Amino acid sequence: MTTDLRRVHLVELAVFRIRVVPSGNAFAILGRCVRGARRAGWSEDEICAFTDDACSGDYDSLLTTVMLNFNVT
Repeated sequence: MTTDLRRVHLVELAVFRIRVVPSGNAFAILGRCVRGARRAGWSEDEICAFTDDACSGDYDSLLTTVMLNFNVT
């Protein structure tokens, strides 16, 4: 299940500097995104939907979900 959470919240998010490397720490990336989402005012339901979607597949799926919902550098 792919959930597109992009909406007005995306404009308010800061750009995250996430070092994305093969076999990188997925939980560190996920944690950084959850903290940013909370700072940007996402509801807990939105955060849960994001984390469910991000954790529903492999590492590449996580990265895809992160890049769809956050500005990643």
